Amino acid sequence: MTGMFINHNLILILFSISLLACSGKRVTYKEFTNQFDSKYNLSLGESESSVYFTTIAELDPIKRNSLSLYTDLDGDGVVDYHDQDIDGDGIHNYADSYPMDAQIGGEDLNGDGIIDFIFNEKYQELQRMYQDKEVHLVFNNSYELDSLTYNTLIDQDFFKNIKDLKCISFSSLDLNKYADYNSQWKAINIYPQALSNSAHESLIHESFHHYANIENEFYALIIAKLEWMLTYDEYGMENYELATSTKLPSDYAYTDPKESFAEVMTYFYTMNKNIPMQRFKRSEEFKMSSDYLELESLILEQLF
Repeated sequence: MTGMFINHNLILILFSISLLACSGKRVTYKEFTNQFDSKYNLSLGESESSVYFTTIAELDPIKRNSLSLYTDLDGDGVVDYHDQDIDGDGIHNYADSYPMDAQIGGEDLNGDGIIDFIFNEKYQELQRMYQDKEVHLVFNNSYELDSLTYNTLIDQDFFKNIKDLKCISFSSLDLNKYADYNSQWKAINIYPQALSNSAHESLIHESFHHYANIENEFYALIIAKLEWMLTYDEYGMENYELATSTKLPSDYAYTDPKESFAEVMTYFYTMNKNIPMQRFKRSEEFKMSSDYLELESLILEQLF
């Protein structure tokens, strides 16, 4: 019994130490290099992890995992890991040259409404258009937008898909994927693989991940229509299974409910607008599904 008592106390001591290590008072942010290549170190007691910000206002979404769930740099009640404006200066992390310093990083010296750090002379009118909608456009200067992507960005119907979005970043970070959507920071990231091959497809697809995030009831309705069923495993963990009879427009649409929703919405959106797409290899069998016409009517009425 004595041994068990000692172990119990040891666990309590270790737990208390871990809480102290993660307290806000113990956390320090230190700038290690210059303004052109900023590296910030997040120190939690004895453990350390780094977060990098590049010179073109890009924060690697994967390195968000290095941010702490226990710290809130600007004291706004949103922990840094989930905070789209970590330093609280009113500038989205992607558009801020110093995302962890509220004193610098958000200048607009010419007063054109575009943060100087992300200003792009070639696309300034497009940036102003989005700035009016409170969305930052961050461009990768190594790539030019193709006409399909540009036309998507100026489409009024596309604006409806991205209500409350905060940033669209055309990134130079090669993460070995086409794009992603960051629901916490409300940002769409388009990567070089997509920029060199049908970026408009990724842009539209990711916009519907955001759409699902702001239109929860409609998302649930479509998932139910596609017959995704919620099940539980022996440990009580949630799983989704797709009815064997369901037909979808692409292989990727079978991945999970979220990707299924984004792919189906992208399919009907682009079909209605006659936008060329390469991804829908299963479109013919999808059209043969029993619920196709009902689904088409439901989605087009919602979008247009």
